[in-house]
Amino acid sequence: RKWLADQMKFPPCVVAEIRPEFHAFARRKGDCIALNRLFEQAAVGVAHVGLEGQWLRVNQKLCDIVRYTESELLDLTFQDITHPDDLSTDLEYIRQLLGGEIQTYAMEKRYIRKQGEIVWVNLTVSLRRDAAGAPIHFISVVADISDRKQAEFALQEQTHELAKTFALVKQRNQELDQFAHIVSHDLKAPLRAISHLSIWIEDDLAGQVPPETQEYLELMRSRVE
Repeated sequence: RKWLADQMKFPPCVVAEIRPEFHAFARRKGDCIALNRLFEQAAVGVAHVGLEGQWLRVNQKLCDIVRYTESELLDLTFQDITHPDDLSTDLEYIRQLLGGEIQTYAMEKRYIRKQGEIVWVNLTVSLRRDAAGAPIHFISVVADISDRKQAEFALQEQTHELAKTFALVKQRNQELDQFAHIVSHDLKAPLRAISHLSIWIEDDLAGQVPPETQEYLELMRSRVE
């Protein structure tokens, strides 16, 4: 630096004006280096996506998630690898972003990997604009949530099986109640006949039945009822 200063021989006033600009440039350059390092070393997929959907820049984590190389992705659009059932929702959010209706959006969606496998991701997207407010490109952050989705699907399946089991148990209980009603009715039929017979006996032997026997007959009829 001293050699450069000696060679250029700037007057002190010029040096005083240049120094803040140089420091500002150095800070901006340092910020760019830090951002680039963050972009490349992020634990999630990060990408710059063109306004028509083309991949402009992708980090290695995103390549790992979708199983494409960087060069392969840069020849594709996000539409090319989005599951057809999720594409319309994604495009509607894109429309809202470009129209200024929303500032960012997040959604769970499926990408189709190079070998045809499905990978679930949590996608968060914002739109970068220039100083005049014109759109430049999208910034996408992609997190692999396949393990969580598999756990959710397994839980849903278990819940479905439990519901089926509960319905089956309920049906069996209803059948048992019906069976118990039928059995109870069949058992009570002969008892009612005996009860009626005891009444006839009392009627036929009016005044001749001993008090103790009369008590037994009344007790028997109360049990049947």
